Amino acid sequence: MAKRLLGAIYSRGIVTIALLTMLVSLGVFFWPAPTLMDRFEWRTVDWRFHRRHQRAPLTPHPDIVIVEVDEESIRKKGIWPWGRGEFAELTQRLDEAGARAIIFDIFFVDPAREDAEGDAALVRATAVAGNVYHAGFALRGDEPAEEVSSIPVDPAWAEAQVLPGRGLDAIASLHRFVALAGPASELATAARGVGFIDVMDTGDGVYRLALPVGMCEGKLYPSLAVVVAADLAAVSPDRVKVVLGQGTWIGDAYAIPIDRGGYAAINFVGPDHTFPYVPAWKVTAQAGELTEEEKLPADTFRDKLVLISMTAAGQYDLRATPYGSFFHGVEIQANILDNILLGRFLQQLEPERTGLIIIFVSLAMGLGFSLLRPVQASAFGLLLLWAHNALAGWAFNDHNLIVPMVPPSLAIVLALISLLTYRVLVEERQSYRVHEVFAHFAPPPVVRELERAGTEGIISGERRDITVLFSDLRHFTRATGNMQPEDVVSLLNRYFSLMHEVIWEFGGTLDKFIGDELMALFNVPLAQPDHTLLAVRCAVEMQRRIHSLSGEWAFYGMPELAAGMGIASGEAVVGCMGSPGRVQYTAVGVTVNLAARLEELSKQLKAQIVISQSVWEQVKEEVRTEPLAPAMLQGFDEPVQAYKVIIE
Repeated sequence: MAKRLLGAIYSRGIVTIALLTMLVSLGVFFWPAPTLMDRFEWRTVDWRFHRRHQRAPLTPHPDIVIVEVDEESIRKKGIWPWGRGEFAELTQRLDEAGARAIIFDIFFVDPAREDAEGDAALVRATAVAGNVYHAGFALRGDEPAEEVSSIPVDPAWAEAQVLPGRGLDAIASLHRFVALAGPASELATAARGVGFIDVMDTGDGVYRLALPVGMCEGKLYPSLAVVVAADLAAVSPDRVKVVLGQGTWIGDAYAIPIDRGGYAAINFVGPDHTFPYVPAWKVTAQAGELTEEEKLPADTFRDKLVLISMTAAGQYDLRATPYGSFFHGVEIQANILDNILLGRFLQQLEPERTGLIIIFVSLAMGLGFSLLRPVQASAFGLLLLWAHNALAGWAFNDHNLIVPMVPPSLAIVLALISLLTYRVLVEERQSYRVHEVFAHFAPPPVVRELERAGTEGIISGERRDITVLFSDLRHFTRATGNMQPEDVVSLLNRYFSLMHEVIWEFGGTLDKFIGDELMALFNVPLAQPDHTLLAVRCAVEMQRRIHSLSGEWAFYGMPELAAGMGIASGEAVVGCMGSPGRVQYTAVGVTVNLAARLEELSKQLKAQIVISQSVWEQVKEEVRTEPLAPAMLQGFDEPVQAYKVIIE
């Protein structure tokens, strides 16, 4: 009962620590405001991008091309800033080259004040090409709404379905802004489509999230990439469906997973310049201005999706992304379009599933520390940590799924540190208790083994088969009656030291001294398969040692000492017994009483060693014995058969 109680208390401590670490990890993970753990988590996503790029990089969509107004293009043209007429010419040339879609990642928010001719040229080129898409940007609550251009044709998708999420997704929503800025009215009318190109950082200045759609004054507005994708698939707005917290479906053609904030995690194909870049000056160059090496292949833009942007230094179109702080904004748009067309946006694991992972690893750590030794449990924790993060890496690489690494890792590490500390403290205390209890009674190797193996059950009490040995000096009180007290004590100490030494040689445990009597136990606290034979051989050796020191007894002026011994084997209850202030590891039961009575019988019969029937049955092939007449012993109702051991 005590063993089960102590085990329950120990297990309860481990379970309590596991639950506390689980609750702490869950609390940090579900904390409503951004935390340091969130930043660390996104950093692990960045690491996963780099690791994938080193091992198995993705291939960009083959139809996406970027035309850049770079510094070389500015030098070639010799003018800056470019008028809208330059972009009109660029649009015309791309249309003539067979571009399937011309997508401006440049804002033309207001009509050109001093270049009405260029403004008109861009409007005409946009209308003539019929496949030009212009960009706007979302105004948030802290931006002046009066800067919004008047757009004759509202780019909102009023016919699109916006459905609430179910279950835990009922709290989901879409990103909201106050208005859409630009493009200029005439361009918006002439364009094939208009959409915003806003992307979102994750609270640390790194842009990792796309906004496929957003809400403004109860209307759904699409991003530029979604407008282009819907047009390519010939999907009208009334066939677009948004389910909050789940995804945006562009007809049956494309599906974009979104989280409960309406964001989509961009699956970056690679670092900056993973997509092909073509300088704008090569597109608008006149015949004869390009060398053979500078000429573009005839099919460079045929059926391509061409994004146009400024990349020249000082144009502030650089963003921080998982691949570093030098990443052109236009290539973020290229990645978003790539993800839509190839269906490879990253899917973020739902928070509640991450919560279940935290619960699982916390309970697994508690179970591991309940069943395993500290070193084994620590190895189990490290293995669990590696397995989870390896699984997260595999899910990212092979399934475009972001399985959080940091929250479960935090739960594992917290549990590992807490539980390991608890185990060490508990076992340190137990080791001290073992040493305190057994150091004076059991041989040092036995004590070390007990400290290593743990003995909470042994200390608290257990029922087991043991062999008990009682030994008593005969006529000691009478023989020492005329001796000085200090000589009596010295003699007894010498005798007990000698007997103690012999008992330890045979792996026995010295239980106690009672006057000139001693009690020894075998098969406790550690198991001894041949404990009965060891006890008998120990008694024989004790008798030999007593007789070998007859000269020493004579020196003390005593007659030769003699001892009677009784040995019994059987079941007994062993453990620490006593009062709170004084505890003794001992044994109680019929077997102990029988051994004590046999020791008394040896004195009556003047026999050196008397053993019980059960002992005789186990040693009869190894030890010479003689049967004794059955005797009535105190405390026993029936005559007891005993045997005398013959010492040769």
